[in-house]
Amino acid sequence: LKHIKCVAYGKEAVTLNNYYRTSPAKVDLCVLRSWSIVWGKGGFNYVTNLEGGSQILFDHDMAEIQNFKSKIPTTEL
Repeated sequence: LKHIKCVAYGKEAVTLNNYYRTSPAKVDLCVLRSWSIVWGKGGFNYVTNLEGGSQILFDHDMAEIQNFKSKIPTTEL
């Protein structure tokens, strides 16, 4: 699995923090709508929201997300 650096401000920061603190899931998947990609020296740096224009959806019931989640390997601890 790959983690993506994400910088959120305002309402989206609150949404992201609340979900992170309360999610019992081993793997969380989210969809970022209308976020900005910030490029740095050497390539990708992080994504950030556009105040009032971005949206974050967690485990949204979309066929594409369900298909992607079905391909994530699970490991028993």
